[in-house]
This record gives sequence, C-alpha cells and structure tokens, in this order.
Amino acid sequence: MDPGTRRWYWWYLKKNSMSFFHSSTSLTSLFKRTTSGRPSFSFGQTPDKDWKILLGSSFLAILLAIGVSIFVYTKVNQGEIFLVDKKEVIQPKVLNRFELERTISYFESRNEDFLSLKREALQTADPFIPDLKPKYQSPI
Repeated sequence: MDPGTRRWYWWYLKKNSMSFFHSSTSLTSLFKRTTSGRPSFSFGQTPDKDWKILLGSSFLAILLAIGVSIFVYTKVNQGEIFLVDKKEVIQPKVLNRFELERTISYFESRNEDFLSLKREALQTADPFIPDLKPKYQSPI
C-alpha cells in the first residue's frame, strides 16, 4: 500500500466511526468496572460485601479441609487406605562376649593413645609460628 492509499484508508475509517480491528469494544471499556444486576456477583462494589465474601469463602475452605482430614483419618485408622505391612516382633540380639571384649580393648587403646598425646609435647614445630622470644627478660 502506498502512503496516499494508507492516508485515505485511515481517513475513511475515522469518518465512518469504524475501528481498525472491527470490534465494538474500546480499550477503556475493557478496564471499566461493571456492575451486574445480581448482588452475589458484585465483588468490588463495597468493602463490607468484599470482606463478607472473603471470610465466607475462607470459612468454607477451612470446613472442607477439616472434613477431608476427618475422612482420611478414619479410613487410615480402619485400614482401608495406606495399608502398612505388620512387622515381625524384633528379637533381642545376644551379645557375643568375644566381640564385646575386642571392642572394649580397642577403645581402651585409643584412650591410652589420647592420654599419651595429652601428656607429651608434640615433636613437630608449627612452621607458621616463628621462634618466640620474650621481649623482656626478668633479671631474676
């Protein structure tokens, strides 16, 4: 389309009150707040009704959640859903005296090693700490 034809087309649309998209709705009418004749669909008209709608729907949702919870609880308690296999009674294991003595001797040797390290100074020097000399030596 050349520029002259384009200008004539827009002029024709404007003169005959036609829209380019051939729709009867305008942008402002899409965002305009509309009212309906039924009071149940009048959300957004008055804050009092809005709060009543919100609180009422919240109360119904809470009642529904409580009802579903009670239903599931009774079904699980009766064993109709979420079945769990019954486990066998666990028998206590008898201690093996040899294993017990070996474990005790292991921990006693570890304790002796720890105490010996605690009593004696370490043979290695820390490379990050230079030789420390006191700044002031007492004459005594």
